[in-house]
Amino acid sequence: MNTTEITFKSVRWVLISIAMVFSLPVAAYYGIHEFYATAPNIVYYQRLNELNAKWEKVGETDDFAEYLDPDQIIAKDEATFYVVAMRNYFDTQKGAEELDYFSKILEEEIDCINRTIKPKKVTFFKEKLAKGDFSEGPFAMRGKAFHVSPKSVGNRKIEYVCSKKENKDKQFI
Repeated sequence: MNTTEITFKSVRWVLISIAMVFSLPVAAYYGIHEFYATAPNIVYYQRLNELNAKWEKVGETDDFAEYLDPDQIIAKDEATFYVVAMRNYFDTQKGAEELDYFSKILEEEIDCINRTIKPKKVTFFKEKLAKGDFSEGPFAMRGKAFHVSPKSVGNRKIEYVCSKKENKDKQFI
């Protein structure tokens, strides 16, 4: 064997090893974002002539993640609030009239004393995180207020809204 042949093979393997070592963090970074991209903790939403929002995640199930915009929590009275929420589904959903959607924006009324949520309006979006074309809406909803289960996303939503109200009250004392 020739020493130049051994040196060339050695250098080639060293370079391949270095390239593999440096590519592992890059692959891990993109792999993590591929797995968790459907439910980030904060989503910024901006659309021309539309409501701009900074969505904060309040809960997640196997089917969807739910977000609230803290700037869109409006007090009706001391214990009742109007909120705007975004629900981002991980798989496509079938709506009325064969409408496929991945996310929706909900306008709801939250009662902190009775711990109920009353849906008011809904707008459906064809893409995740309230992007893409939206259905002609918002559609008015005539549902009654419903009580939430203790470990549900709805309960976490009520806790989020009511705790924001308590924190604002403490600031003015």
